[in-house]
Amino acid sequence: EIESRAIAEFSAKIPQIYFWLNYHSFGGVFIRPLQTKDDCEMSIVDKSIYLTLDKKIEEITGYPSVSGHSEFTYIPGKPLQGCLTSYSYQSLGAISYVCELWDLPAKIGRKERPFIKRYDCWSKTEWRKIYEYDRDENQGIMFGHSWKKYNHKQLGEVEISEFPTIFGINNPPQKWIHEVIQNQVPLLSLFVDVAPLPKVTVRLAKNGTKEVKYAELTISNVG
Repeated sequence: EIESRAIAEFSAKIPQIYFWLNYHSFGGVFIRPLQTKDDCEMSIVDKSIYLTLDKKIEEITGYPSVSGHSEFTYIPGKPLQGCLTSYSYQSLGAISYVCELWDLPAKIGRKERPFIKRYDCWSKTEWRKIYEYDRDENQGIMFGHSWKKYNHKQLGEVEISEFPTIFGINNPPQKWIHEVIQNQVPLLSLFVDVAPLPKVTVRLAKNGTKEVKYAELTISNVG
């Protein structure tokens, strides 16, 4: 796909990108590598970094951070392939997360784990809650359209209506958008703190027995 190729080519030219955050909606959760394997197969150093960041991200945003493999495998035994977090982590060596913005599942009382279960089998109870907050908080955008008769070629006379989901399901009601976005802003300072900070020092030294000077070069990361 031309869009995927454009991202890959752009990022390959800027190897100093050290952190990727890909925003989606909806879910109220951060998803991280690995997608194809369990955490026990991740590099010990990388796992330590991710588990530390997981805690920080949840403290800052209130959204849990979960392994893509353990919590976002739609079909058991068949991990997702080709996602951006896998590419940026495994191919470019960057820390990588995807955030599912706005916690619609929590709004309708879904708190199951693994997280993927929160997207399954919405009952009349959940749809009733969506209807109520659409009516009270979303100006009735989704459920407020009138019905009209329509003569369908196969079904005969039916009634149809519009059910727009851009605001209310795919994204929060417009009055909540500012709050949802502002909740993410404090993460920016965390990303800066995670940045590598190379330091190069040179020390001139003299050999103890001979009049030979040499330079001792040290390269370290103090980030």
